[in-house]
Amino acid sequence: MTPSLHSLHARLALTLVVVSGSLGCGAARLREATARALAAADAHVLEGCYDCLLEARSAYARLAQSKDRKTAAPSLARLFETDVLLALREKELALDSRGTIERARAVGTRLPPTVNPNRVLSMVDAVLPDPYGVPPEALDAMRAKHRAYVRNLQNELDWLAKVPLNQRCVITSRWQSTARTGIASRAARQERSAGRASYPKSRPEHHR
Repeated sequence: MTPSLHSLHARLALTLVVVSGSLGCGAARLREATARALAAADAHVLEGCYDCLLEARSAYARLAQSKDRKTAAPSLARLFETDVLLALREKELALDSRGTIERARAVGTRLPPTVNPNRVLSMVDAVLPDPYGVPPEALDAMRAKHRAYVRNLQNELDWLAKVPLNQRCVITSRWQSTARTGIASRAARQERSAGRASYPKSRPEHHR
């Protein structure tokens, strides 16, 4: 090999080493950035406030678009769970959660069948909103709609305990809270009805 060819091969080898090193460093930086983004989003979920969940959802939605399956798959699962938590939070705030539930349903079509997202969302749909944020008649209609489902609730909770979701405990807790709220709201309405029944229809006149 002539000195010039030897020199050329050496330069090419050095260039390949430098490029490979740069790509490796770039991939490492990308993994670190992804890990930081996931950790920040997870922290927002743990905070639990409505705005926190919205921020977490935005982060998961971005990460779920990654071409790296190791990033996209867990981000997609977290995205679904965060939509579920957002829907539950909206019910607590007496906000319309139908859009969020449908958004979660669309994400769920991309999840493994072991999650059974439609079954999870049936539980979310049956959760009652805050009783002070909707008219009593609307609350009664919701309760009547889901009465048969609620009778079978324990079976659903037993199933949920086996589903590979990080936030299943939150859903279970929210359901238990809803059950207590439903009992309390019924008792309050009964008390108000009894009060109206016992209240005189007209005030007696006061004679001076």
